[in-house]
Amino acid sequence: SPAPVLDPSSQPPPPPPRMVFTPDMYPAGGDAALAARVFQANYDALMRATEGRSVWFLSMLVVPREHQRRGVGTALLRYGLERADRDGWVAYVNASPEGKSLYDRFGFVAVERSEFGDIVEHHMLREPESRR
Repeated sequence: SPAPVLDPSSQPPPPPPRMVFTPDMYPAGGDAALAARVFQANYDALMRATEGRSVWFLSMLVVPREHQRRGVGTALLRYGLERADRDGWVAYVNASPEGKSLYDRFGFVAVERSEFGDIVEHHMLREPESRR
């Protein structure tokens, strides 16, 4: 008997090719090699943590020191998390050591840590409200 014919639309899409960050992608005025290493580590950690799942990537929140501890970071984070929860997607951030406690309070879990000299980043993931 002939082999069954598979409907290609029923197959999961192939994973995207790995993005590669190179120093020539960054302005010459800074440390382009460091920028490439940091962004590559961030991207690779995101891919490992989410494993092809739908994700809301919440860019690192930066609140000027004179405006910290007034709820600004919390309000910004809630805005993104409401959307991630509504969509049923995981949320992901790269947190500095100074900002990590904010993300901890909202249910993020550090899945990896990267260090580049004085630069430390915690790669953090949060399941949507419906899965917690």
